[in-house]
Amino acid sequence: MLKRSLSLRKYFLFAALVGLVSQYQNCSKVNFGALDSSVVPQSVRTFKPALATANSDCILCHGKIEGNLITTQHSGKLQGTWGTLDMYSSIAGQEDNRSWFRAHVGIEMTPEEQKMLANSGSGVSATYLTSHIKGSVYVPQILLPYVEQGKVSASLQFLKNKNILRSSTPASVSSVAEYLDAILNGRSDYYRNLLAKNIYTGEVNDFKDVLTSVREVASVKVGAYSVDEIKSLLGSTSMKSYPASGALISQIQDLGGAFKNVEGQVLECDGDLVFNGPVALKNLIIKSNTGCRIYSTSTIFVEAPAGVSEREGIQFLGGSQANLQLISARAVVFGLGSCSAKIDYSPSAELGSVGRRYITRDKAEASDKDIPVVADFLALRSKGVTLQDAGDCKNLVEASRKVHFKHVLVSAPEFQNRYTGDYHGVVIAPFILGAIGDFKYSYDDVFENVDIVPLLKIEKVFAVKE
Repeated sequence: MLKRSLSLRKYFLFAALVGLVSQYQNCSKVNFGALDSSVVPQSVRTFKPALATANSDCILCHGKIEGNLITTQHSGKLQGTWGTLDMYSSIAGQEDNRSWFRAHVGIEMTPEEQKMLANSGSGVSATYLTSHIKGSVYVPQILLPYVEQGKVSASLQFLKNKNILRSSTPASVSSVAEYLDAILNGRSDYYRNLLAKNIYTGEVNDFKDVLTSVREVASVKVGAYSVDEIKSLLGSTSMKSYPASGALISQIQDLGGAFKNVEGQVLECDGDLVFNGPVALKNLIIKSNTGCRIYSTSTIFVEAPAGVSEREGIQFLGGSQANLQLISARAVVFGLGSCSAKIDYSPSAELGSVGRRYITRDKAEASDKDIPVVADFLALRSKGVTLQDAGDCKNLVEASRKVHFKHVLVSAPEFQNRYTGDYHGVVIAPFILGAIGDFKYSYDDVFENVDIVPLLKIEKVFAVKE
């Protein structure tokens, strides 16, 4: 399934990816589908920037992708630094029961096998062994560091010996693309059957037998807009709309340094809203014909309507092109908030999933209030805005977490989603983390014909070169 750059001219023209960027001006219409076939061949338009990220490890572990994945792949450093979530991961004194691979798919390792993998440094990410991509992966042409090739070869051979990979799968690979192709497409029938159910939820895995096309390109760029870039759209105000409309302003409350929509009121929005501060969007009902685009210098929090059964996270009214685009210089998070009951991990239930996702990661570098997303969460709370964790920090099969989102585009340094359910849209973010084990992702073709982030240039945050 590995396809190299010989055929990439048919699949990748940089201008096509960003909507004919050479002709782009801030006021022009840029989308992912409406390209002149006399200039760009039809085959190019099959490429959709559905899920673009630098850190693909977490999203591949936490979800199923029906669409294309575009990734910088850490410039060749799998997992950022090799071994963070390797197939073999151990804690001193707990080697016998600390196999990441064993815990996730039930494959036993003998003490000799554990020792061999530990000594070699492993080199294969269990994240990729449990991932499913029904589409293509686009990855830069990157050679594995020579010192890592031995680790990968040892681990691939181990997987072949265990009948996890087919005997015909190469055990020696030299590039990131070859590595991904072996791990994604070399799985044996025996191992695919082991993946027939989600290990967290028990849900039947209808992607277990998919094959993934791995395509090499010269380079991939996945970034985010800066605070200054979004501030430049505001002028001297803290909130601004394009086109200027008193109706738009009246449907968003300025709390003094933070903002929220008026719950229960339909947000009528065809255009762009820009904010200097955190934004809370709760129980959204959007009436739009061409799309509503919300930009913020800080975190954008989205909370779906409360409920105890499967439901939609955002209600759309209006035409067939109605959509929501969330553009943040910090983060876009769905369903992160506090909990009503004490939970069995730190930090406290008061900060819930916001605390767990951010304080545990950044605590060594900052106090709680100095961690940007936590600070935004606390700023909203100080203004009387309460945000609850999806499912109140309960387990993954809680019906209250089964929330679906459609017609949503996210562009931010990071995107996190605590809801389980389908996400139908586009995400361009260096870091993406979905709900463990049950985040289903697919491309939404509503973005074929609507303006994409028209106030800023999309090529600043997303580009692919053949």
